[in-house]
Amino acid sequence: MIIRTLLFLSISLLGFAATSGRSLDQPDPEAAGMNPARLAHIHQRMQEFVNQGKAAGIVTALARHAHLASLDAVGYRDLESKAPMRTDTLFRIMSLTKPVTCIGIMTLVDEGRLLVDRSRGEVSPRI
Repeated sequence: MIIRTLLFLSISLLGFAATSGRSLDQPDPEAAGMNPARLAHIHQRMQEFVNQGKAAGIVTALARHAHLASLDAVGYRDLESKAPMRTDTLFRIMSLTKPVTCIGIMTLVDEGRLLVDRSRGEVSPRI
């Protein structure tokens, strides 16, 4: 689930950046207000997922304030040929219903419009 969510967020970021007219070639953590040293921990953690066999390869992209802070690839896009994962690798996406729903719910929670500790009856009496 974590990998699917990261993939969805990466795809969303790429779509946003493509429409904003900003370059995706050169990440600029300072322009995004992020610490490059802390962003390096994400690369290490994603490499751990690959090393543990939880994913063959991972592409991560992080943005803030319409600036690309980090774009990184680890692992392999093809395990058999050991072809390395690249930041422009295309992925086959099967189902995004759950990640999209989770992002929508968390957005509502962040906005204070939904409390996750409410019962279903409080949110919608008909259920």
